[in-house]
Amino acid sequence: MTNKRPEYREIDKHLLRVDHSYQQPEKPSQIRSLERSWNSAAVVTLLVGERKDESLWIIDGQQRWAAAMSNPAVTVLPCMVVQSTGPKMEAELFWLVDVGRRDVSAIDKFRARLAFGDERAWFVQDSLDLFGLKLSRGAKNKNEVNCIEVLLTKASLDRVAFRRVLEVAAILAAEESKPVNKMLVSGLWYLDRNLEFDLFESNVFKKLKKIGASMLLGEANRVAQVLANRNERAYGVGMLQAINKGAKVRLQWRDGVER
Repeated sequence: MTNKRPEYREIDKHLLRVDHSYQQPEKPSQIRSLERSWNSAAVVTLLVGERKDESLWIIDGQQRWAAAMSNPAVTVLPCMVVQSTGPKMEAELFWLVDVGRRDVSAIDKFRARLAFGDERAWFVQDSLDLFGLKLSRGAKNKNEVNCIEVLLTKASLDRVAFRRVLEVAAILAAEESKPVNKMLVSGLWYLDRNLEFDLFESNVFKKLKKIGASMLLGEANRVAQVLANRNERAYGVGMLQAINKGAKVRLQWRDGVER
């Protein structure tokens, strides 16, 4: 990061550029809304990075810029310009500015973390690649994932367990052509952390595969509704009930305490 103070400038809109390696996609509905309500006197200042070649890259304000581009009456935009060392620095600023915003998706924030070289984000991305998974906002199909915030949290706690849980989730979901979702990962994580054996112990893994993702998720959802609490404990308890249903030898929690 540069310590040089940002500089206010009014910049020709045609000189501003967007780096899609870290920026989120344009949002047509938001752009149309900005177009309809455009007021040059009230437009929020854009944050722009100026690279060594003097090119100007939007860090924050892409949707405002896109709305201005369709308005011939708008020629310049108010900008705070910071000296940029390149995409990595800009991506980190993008993430810092947008991290608390609801209109920036978790996947877009994750992409920004990758762009500025966040080590945990890259570990998660490498894990997704290892198991043939890809991020998707809709996540309705086989090998798709949309619970990136959960993955980042679990990866920060125990990376060995994280990869074990993600691999089991990928296997179970793929066998039924389902996406890997928050409930599946969270429930399996709770089982892995609290059962007397980890998920790849042969007896546990065989039971999980025999039951399948649909039944595990069904019981996880049922228990979460009964407890009125949709957290990993509720999901894990539901999954264990599915595993032990009709079993002669029941799996037990490591601490022996009933949930």
